[in-house]
Amino acid sequence: MVDKDENFIEVRALGEDLAMQVIKMWMRTSCRDLTNYQWRLVSNAIDKCSLPIFVKLVFAEICRWRSYTKSADTHLANTVMDSIMMLFERIEKQHGRILVFHALAYITAAKSGLSESELEDLISLDDKVLDDVYQYHLPPVRRIPPLLWTRIRNDLPNYLSEREADGVSVMNWYHRQFRDSAKERYFKNMNMATYFHSMIADYFLGIWGGGVPKPFKYTEIQRHRFNLTDKEGVADRKVPMQPLVFYSKDGKVSRYNLRKFGELPFHLVRSRRFKDLYENVLFNYEWLHAKLSSCPLQAVLSDYEDACSNIDDKDSRRELMLVADALRLGGAVLGQHPNMLAPQLIGRLLPEVATNPNIKMLLNDCDVKGPNQCALLPVYHCLHTPGGPLKVLLKINVVTTH
Repeated sequence: MVDKDENFIEVRALGEDLAMQVIKMWMRTSCRDLTNYQWRLVSNAIDKCSLPIFVKLVFAEICRWRSYTKSADTHLANTVMDSIMMLFERIEKQHGRILVFHALAYITAAKSGLSESELEDLISLDDKVLDDVYQYHLPPVRRIPPLLWTRIRNDLPNYLSEREADGVSVMNWYHRQFRDSAKERYFKNMNMATYFHSMIADYFLGIWGGGVPKPFKYTEIQRHRFNLTDKEGVADRKVPMQPLVFYSKDGKVSRYNLRKFGELPFHLVRSRRFKDLYENVLFNYEWLHAKLSSCPLQAVLSDYEDACSNIDDKDSRRELMLVADALRLGGAVLGQHPNMLAPQLIGRLLPEVATNPNIKMLLNDCDVKGPNQCALLPVYHCLHTPGGPLKVLLKINVVTTH
């Protein structure tokens, strides 16, 4: 249904006359007006572009103008992207470039957005931001003050929307143009894109969670101002642990860490941290079992497909596809009984152990940790091996009547 053209409506330009009518109506509703010179600027901008999103951006900008505002400060862009760039630049000047840069970059880098607490945690782990915020101050707790992000968000009214992702309310750009503009502004340098993806990966790996102190370097200003002899320090950033599964006090499964399942593989791939990806995700028994227990099989397979499309090494791609195909072959069983993961993988992939080190690592993991869920583990190859003509096993429910 979604792929049919008739189910989509093209959002076209409003036209200069209608766009001006809309802006004037919004201005009257806001009890505001402009000088003749300022109205001419608006008319010239609308003449260049009258898309609804551009009209909204123009209105947001002119609402800041006063009758006495200097001509040099009353400037409007001619395209949607330029308008968004102007908005970003203004917010950076107002709240600090590094803080705004990194905060918006994290939101842009996230696969499905970030919650308020996740963003504050990420900024609190980012020493580039903290060094800028705490140039003249040594905080008792090395975390970002929550009010700083609140102020930034208040200056982005309606441009960040809240939606549900993985059972959590997250912030994301409400329009693709904002995401594209943010990528253009903050990810021009691929090293920066890798940096932000890697920081988010560290967060969901839980490297600094649960009270683990993170090292940092004092700035030169701090060392001189506070007479510090040490160049480095460590501080607990007060970020949470990121287990695969959360347990209740009586040891029962309370819930699964769906945010980790959704975000971690995405960021490890894009930060090119394939060793961490293999060890913690794609060839890790506990990860696969937890994700199969809480997500559809296709969600697990999509991690392998995403990795394969971003990895150049043929041997690694082959190993990934072997595991993915093994999961497909066992899909009918694993969809109902994820505890059968270890027997399914061992029974199908044993012949591949000798020449595939990552598969060997996975099957060793199955041998050690698999009995916690299923004690019956095959000793020999006993199921169809992936790579042959058989791709999927179908489960057929037969109903008998007497």
